[in-house]
This record gives sequence, C-alpha cells and structure tokens, in this order.
Amino acid sequence: MKKTLLLIWLELLKIRKRSLTWIVIGLGIISVVGTLVGAYNLMLNNSLISATTDQAIPVEEGIVNFILPGALPSALGVARTVGSWLLIIFTAIFIGMEDAWGTLRVMLSTGISRGQYLAGKLGALLVVVVGFVLVALVSGGLTAVFIQNTTSIPLPDQAANGRLLGSLFLMSWRVVVALYVPVLLTFCTTILSRSQVTGIAIGLGYFLFEAIMKNAFNSLGAVGDTLRPLLIGYDIATLMELNSFHLDRLPELSPSVGEAWLALGVYGVLFVGLSWFVFMKRDITSARGS
Repeated sequence: MKKTLLLIWLELLKIRKRSLTWIVIGLGIISVVGTLVGAYNLMLNNSLISATTDQAIPVEEGIVNFILPGALPSALGVARTVGSWLLIIFTAIFIGMEDAWGTLRVMLSTGISRGQYLAGKLGALLVVVVGFVLVALVSGGLTAVFIQNTTSIPLPDQAANGRLLGSLFLMSWRVVVALYVPVLLTFCTTILSRSQVTGIAIGLGYFLFEAIMKNAFNSLGAVGDTLRPLLIGYDIATLMELNSFHLDRLPELSPSVGEAWLALGVYGVLFVGLSWFVFMKRDITSARGS
C-alpha cells in the first residue's frame, strides 16, 4: 500500500509539471466563471429562458442561482460537462505518453509491479478528477461572491447549514463519479491500443455513439427502456438530476438511481479489469508512435 501511495505521489509530481494540466484547469475555471457571468448578464437583460416554462426568468427569482449557495450546483454542472471532454483528452495523453516515449520499460525496470504501475496511474487520475471538481467549486463560489457584492438586486437569505453542506458533498461526489467513469473508459482504450489518438477518439466518440443509440432506444418502446441503463450517459444523467438544493421529492427517473449506480459501478470494474488483464499479458516494447 505504501509503495502504491508513493507511486501516486510521483505520478502527481509529473502531472504538476506538465503544461497540459494547467491548461485543463485553466479551461475549467474559464468555463465555470464565463458560464455564470454570461448567464447572469442574460438574466439582467431578461434573456435567460427557463427550460421548464419557456419564459424569461424574473431577475428577483433567478438571482438565487448566482449567489451562494445556489451557484454551486451550476458550477458543478459546468464542471461535469466541460470536464467530460477535457479529462478524456488529458487521460489519453497521460496514459499513452510513456508508451509513445519508450519510458514504460524503464518505469517497470525500477522494481514496481505492473499492478502497482496501473494503480498509481488510476489513483493519480482520481486525484486529478477530484481536484478538477474542487477547482470548479472554488471558481463558482468566488464568482458568486463577486456577484453578491456588485449586484443591486435585493438578495434573499441564503445562509448555509449542515443540510446544505451535506447536499453539496453528495452533489460533488456524483460529479466525481460522472467524470471518473469516462476517464476509466479512456484509460482502458488507451491501454488496449497503446495509442493516445485512439484513446481520445474512442473516449470522445462514445458520446456520439450514445447520441445515435438514444434515438434507437426511443423508438423501441419498453425494450428501449430496458436497455437504456446500458448507456453510461443515461446513467450519469440520472445522477445529475439529483444535483439540486431544491429537490423536494425524488423525480421518476429512467433508469432508476439504483440502476444507474449499479451500471456505472459495473462499467468501472469492467474497464479496470480489462486494462489490468491486457497489461499483465503484454510484452513491453520500445517507443511506439501515438
């Protein structure tokens, strides 16, 4: 265990020194701040349309979504959407670079096992995902504070309490899971293909595949409803429906929350297990093209 934790720490040191890491973080911050500020300005101009009523959101009602704590679920939503793309690209490059540079054999020759090598990578990626979510929360919180201190709109009482903080923790955990499962998919495809390009293509291409399958399942009626939990995006969407401070009752979701958690857990184990099985059987060669 100590050796695995040390490997995770060493991987994080490598991650910290790479410019791609700071580009991903920077794009995440820009996305969160830009989305909140942009939506706030649309609301001030009576141009922010409600998805449920198809009407402009009144400023007096909508302001709660741009101050604390109401802005935080929006920040998490942006992090999930943008992070799904950014972290897939980051994962493919992070995993594939040692095969491409020919340093994988050197790493394994230091005495670490292949299982420990994979565990170090997976642990470091989990830390990156958690860090990305925390950065989004901090960015959203600071943006909300700025809006609170500069707006002339009367602010409702939004005092935080233990229930809100507990809800925020659960919302953040759901976003971490929603980001980590596509990361595991990319991790698996990059390990199997030994190619950064293939990892990125499959990781991002899966979203296109789901868009096609969505239309197919919608036309299958009850059969489509049965097969829907097999799609990662549908399971993630179910979890994201719970990310609100104002959820009075659990909505009727398809798939159900339990089915979504089970499916995502099975996919996670499948991706890690397949990566481990292939990597343990593989001959480690010299540098390969990406």
